[in-house]
Amino acid sequence: MKAKPDPFATIAILALLGLLSALLSILVPALLTEPRSPFFVGSSLGVFPGDVFGAVIAVYFLTFAGVRSVAKAIGLVVASTFAYFVAWLSGVFLGMFASGAMGIQSNWNTDSAELLPDMVAPVLIAGVLGAFLVLTAVLRLYSAEASWRRVMSKSLPWSLVGGLLALVGWGLGPSIGVLVWSSLNSYQLGPNEDIGYAARSMNLNQYSANIIWQTGMGMILGIMLSEAPLVSITAGAGAIPKQKLKPSNAFLLALMAVSLALFLIPSLPNEYQNMRWHRAHREELAAGPISHVPKIDTTPADAILLLTPIGKYLPEQARTARSTIEQAYSVRYSLSGSPSTGPSSVEPHVDVEVQDWPAGWAKFEVENQGQGFSKIAHQNADGASVEERTEFGNRILFKRDPEAHYAWKSNDRIVLMKFYSVDPDEFLQKYLEKYPSTF
Repeated sequence: MKAKPDPFATIAILALLGLLSALLSILVPALLTEPRSPFFVGSSLGVFPGDVFGAVIAVYFLTFAGVRSVAKAIGLVVASTFAYFVAWLSGVFLGMFASGAMGIQSNWNTDSAELLPDMVAPVLIAGVLGAFLVLTAVLRLYSAEASWRRVMSKSLPWSLVGGLLALVGWGLGPSIGVLVWSSLNSYQLGPNEDIGYAARSMNLNQYSANIIWQTGMGMILGIMLSEAPLVSITAGAGAIPKQKLKPSNAFLLALMAVSLALFLIPSLPNEYQNMRWHRAHREELAAGPISHVPKIDTTPADAILLLTPIGKYLPEQARTARSTIEQAYSVRYSLSGSPSTGPSSVEPHVDVEVQDWPAGWAKFEVENQGQGFSKIAHQNADGASVEERTEFGNRILFKRDPEAHYAWKSNDRIVLMKFYSVDPDEFLQKYLEKYPSTF
């Protein structure tokens, strides 16, 4: 093989592989978790954008570049998965810290278009850090560069471009994200949410960011690899006989694998519980097509929620999420009376959600849905115990993780309440008066 591949072919192939990776990272979890999918198993089986990207890019080296090393391919998947989680966690925590330092306070109960300025720091940090880790891993595993200094000096400038790609992708949610959402829903693979809820939950932005970032990173890898000779293990003239991972690379990859295991293994019980719920949910619908499931009455939000002040807390704008089998009503109570300038999630507030289910479904849902309130398994995957309490003469469920959560069934409705630095008594009393527990 050639020491340097054709630049245009390399860039084009890796860009297409990046796009393929983005589409697979969106489509595969939908196929595995959507009950109407022929490939339904009830769980995403640990499919994340990071491991999909690493696996697809490894295909380039195995097939197009002739670097047929399974160890390097596995190492790239591990490094890419590690990069995804580090970028995600850093974007959340460092991004929130940076936003706070700049004086930005978000009302997370508003539309994603209004949240876009608040997301600049988290998205930029995640894009830069993810790009840096992926580029460094690829150069260490597959290029002839031996110096950490040279590898990092090449990775860092392009990592800044990776951050810009993430920002551009996030901002294109109303266009590219809508297209992805519409395509999934046309094949009944999308989540049960309308376009307005998808925008508020920022799913549209995430779809778009996945596509732009992964496609752009494929192009960046193509540019970098066009300029750097590959480490080839193919026999023949000119081959560089490096068939094994360097000890330093193997050590770092082992640390990444252990870190991922420590992070992911505690979530397996909860993932298994969610899979059981999805499979049981599908069995409930097995009697006929989902369109034949008995629908519920679409009662107005002001008839379901208490949209009047409770103590000194005032209700913000009520939200409604509707699917073919249930309707959820939610509202936030805060110290501010203006929904457009509501407090951020760190200020005292209460989130209330009332779910309206068809006859007989509420009992099944409160015991099995992914709310962490299963009466069957009283220990959550995160270690928070679920207790049965009696409040104002009603039997309800409680957990703390670290906020106080309450849940109960009232005939065919489920009430969920989450308290942030607020005394729950007055809220519990008023909602239990409206919806007495029927456990």
